[in-house]
Amino acid sequence: MERVAGSRDNNHIGGSQATQDTRTYAIVADGSLKQCPPEHVEVTIFSYTWRDFDLGSPIAKRKDTMCVIYGNLAGRMYAQLATCFKFNGENIMLQRDMDILQYSWYRRAAVCLVYLRDVQYTDSGPEMKNRLRRSQWFREPWALQELLASEQIWFYSQEGKGFEETKSSLLDWFEQETGIEKSILQHPQNVEKACIAKRMSWAATRNYDTPDAVHSLKGILTVNMASERDESTRDAFHRLQIKLIKKYPHNLSIFAWKVDHRNGPHSHDTLLADSPREFASCSRLELFEIQLPVSQVSRGDENVYLNVPLLYMTNIYYMLCLNCHEPGTPLAIGIQIVFMPQTQSVRRFDVTETQRWYKNPESANIRSGRFVIEPSGKVTIERN
Repeated sequence: MERVAGSRDNNHIGGSQATQDTRTYAIVADGSLKQCPPEHVEVTIFSYTWRDFDLGSPIAKRKDTMCVIYGNLAGRMYAQLATCFKFNGENIMLQRDMDILQYSWYRRAAVCLVYLRDVQYTDSGPEMKNRLRRSQWFREPWALQELLASEQIWFYSQEGKGFEETKSSLLDWFEQETGIEKSILQHPQNVEKACIAKRMSWAATRNYDTPDAVHSLKGILTVNMASERDESTRDAFHRLQIKLIKKYPHNLSIFAWKVDHRNGPHSHDTLLADSPREFASCSRLELFEIQLPVSQVSRGDENVYLNVPLLYMTNIYYMLCLNCHEPGTPLAIGIQIVFMPQTQSVRRFDVTETQRWYKNPESANIRSGRFVIEPSGKVTIERN
C-alpha cells in the first residue's frame, strides 16, 4: 500500500512555540542519522507510541525498520526520531522521557505516524473507529498534542499494518468524539485562537493523574514551565494556571471551570481548578470583545496582582465577571466568590455552578477589585 502525503509549501510555526530544532533526524531511505534538515524541507515524525514497536528486536534494527519501511511510505526524505530514541554518538537508546516531546515538532512535520499498540488491524472503517475509541492513544494526555498539532496523521495497527483511515478522513468523527471543532483539527494554527478554558476542555477526558501529564499541556497552551522535583499533580496544575494568568491576564476564561456534582462533595480553597476535568463544560466558550477593568500589576515579587471586574452583591459576596460566553446568548459567564475576613482570602461559593451576567458593564454595578494570587494558589483580595 503506497502512502504519500500531500505537499505543503512550508511548515512555519508561529508564536512562542517556534524553536530551532537541533535534534537528530534520520534519512528514511537507509536510516542514517543527521542533524535537523533545512527549515523548508518537509519531514515525517514518529509518534512516541513507536517506543513499543517490535520490542523483541534490537533498538538499532527497530530504528532502521521504522525508517526504511514506515518512513518511506510517507514520501519524505527525513524522519524525526527524538520522540522514540535518544542518541549518544553511535549509541542508540530507547527514549522514556515524555517531557521532551515538543508541540513544535508536530507542527513542523508534514505527517505524524501513530502506532496503535493495542489495536488489531481491521479493514472495516466503522470497526476501526470503535477500536481507536478504546485505544490507549485516545486517552493519553501526550497524544492530545499529536492530534492537535499534526496536520496529518496516519495510523498503524499493533501488527504494523496501515489503516486506510487518517486524521483527514476522520475529522467529522474526531469532532464528535472529542468535542474539538473540525476547523481547529483541520487547521492547527487555529488552536491559539481558542480561549484557555476551551483548550483545557479538550483535555478533560484524558488521564491527567501525574505531574508529567500536566506538562503535556504546555505546547497546547503556548506557555513554558520547568519541571519541579516531588511536585504533586495538583500543585503542577495550579502552577500551570498561574503561568497562564501571568501570560494572558485578559483571558479570564481560566476561572470558568466547575466540578461535576455527581463526583461527591468538593471544597476548593482557591479559585484555581485542580484538574483539566473541571473544564469539561467549557468546550463551547469563546471570549467576547467588551471593555472590562482587567489589568496586571507588577510589584517585583512572586505573587500575581490582577485587577478584575467584580459585581458587588453583599459585603462579602461578589461575582467575578468573566469575559467569555457561549455564542448566541446575551449572557456571559461569572463565578460567585466569597470573601473570608479571617484570612483575607477568597474562594468559590459553589464549585459545582457558574453564574451568568448581562454583557453590559455600564448597566451593572461592576467595579475593579485586585486579586493577589500567591504561588501556593491561595487568592487574597485587596479591597478598596
